[in-house]
Amino acid sequence: MKISALAAFTTLSALLLPTALFANNQPLEKIDWSMSFAQVKQNQQHAPDDEIPTRLTYESQLFDMEFHQEYLFDDKGQLVNILYYKGFSSDATDCVSEYNRVKAEVEKHYGKVDASTKTTKDLSNTAVEALCSHTSAGDYKLDSKWQNDNANISFVLDAWKGQAYIGLSYKPL
Repeated sequence: MKISALAAFTTLSALLLPTALFANNQPLEKIDWSMSFAQVKQNQQHAPDDEIPTRLTYESQLFDMEFHQEYLFDDKGQLVNILYYKGFSSDATDCVSEYNRVKAEVEKHYGKVDASTKTTKDLSNTAVEALCSHTSAGDYKLDSKWQNDNANISFVLDAWKGQAYIGLSYKPL
């Protein structure tokens, strides 16, 4: 049986594409924002943990940590956001240290930036371990931003529905 060079290239590309675009344990280098819902789903090694018409959610590894990874699509099926996020329990004390650890890893890929701190009350005398509960309450947030050649990238410590989380987000330029 003969295999044409084009067929071999297409097969090899299909096998390598998920690794190149959606590599586990590393931030994304270049994102093909033209990928459809079906293409993103097809390029994953596992079935999604959650799927609705505008979102695919997978369990993922990033910097040796467990993250949820979401691919978000607009109403026309256009990829508009890729998000890695990890929630913290209500009694967590390590969300700021985890934010700083992951931020340092992201900086290895995109360069050093200062984190913007947002507070709704004076927390200057608050122990770092207590800042997770303030984050959950919406009183403390951290945000770092980068830009590469095809994405705006942000990394946050924030709260959603009263739960502190860290999130790495990619959006098209």
